[in-house]
Amino acid sequence: MPYAITDPRHPDVVAFYSMDTLIDGALKNEAGSLNAPITGATQVSGRFGKALQFNGNAASFVNMNGVISDPTALAISCWVDPNHASSNGKIFSHRDDSQALVQLAINNNQLQLQVRSSTSALVNIVAGATPSGQITHVLGVFTKSTGCRIYVNKTLVASSATTFSGNFHSSWTLIGGYSYSGVDVATDGNYSGTIDHFRLITRDVTQAEIDELGNEQPIHIAGNVTVDGEPSIVPVRIYDEADGRLLNEGISGADGNYSIPVYTFDPVHVMAIPGAGYRPLVHGPVTPLVAV
Repeated sequence: MPYAITDPRHPDVVAFYSMDTLIDGALKNEAGSLNAPITGATQVSGRFGKALQFNGNAASFVNMNGVISDPTALAISCWVDPNHASSNGKIFSHRDDSQALVQLAINNNQLQLQVRSSTSALVNIVAGATPSGQITHVLGVFTKSTGCRIYVNKTLVASSATTFSGNFHSSWTLIGGYSYSGVDVATDGNYSGTIDHFRLITRDVTQAEIDELGNEQPIHIAGNVTVDGEPSIVPVRIYDEADGRLLNEGISGADGNYSIPVYTFDPVHVMAIPGAGYRPLVHGPVTPLVAV
């Protein structure tokens, strides 16, 4: 079945970090098996649940090494709220120690996309400042055959038709930090502010997909668990009705209530797992709704 571009199961989405789930100090990659270790960044309230807060220094980043290697196209999608008191910083950096790089950055409070292959000159496109104190959707796109574009809240704000030869092999792939200091000093620096719902897509995106990414809404499954009539703290798991895949999981609170984000409007089944002596309860199919 076809998946929406916001669905982590889409085959072209190689990384989706919702920022909600940590596993042994690493961000869970909802789109694959490679989780991303966090250094210095902390979870805070975000647009969709949790976001990551970066403090703008070299000890604040997320290590995504291995998620991509030598892309011929890349779309970088996320929701950001930059700290405008800190004017420079990398939202995303994929680069080696000398030449090739793909970077989405803030430079003098201007949103910027930098692309350079192993054999091509640097292409640098600059958009206006992102709104201060407001969570904003930003999207940077590059393809070797068509060039670079930046979108802010679904609107194209900067572009270049320069094409690229060579490769984009990289030693480092990071969220919120830079991987090599000393090249393009004007944009070196670590990001200060929040990042939420970060995605990497290994191809160009259509206008319909740009709209879908920029219109993304928080989708949750919510309910209450009681055992023998009393609220209960239990694990709760959400499964896709069609293919049985585990979509997300959480734990109900002391009042028995739970609210678990999912990334699809397709019907799901909810499983609550009480303690010893009780069988798991499964409820469904349930249709996810936008959280209000």
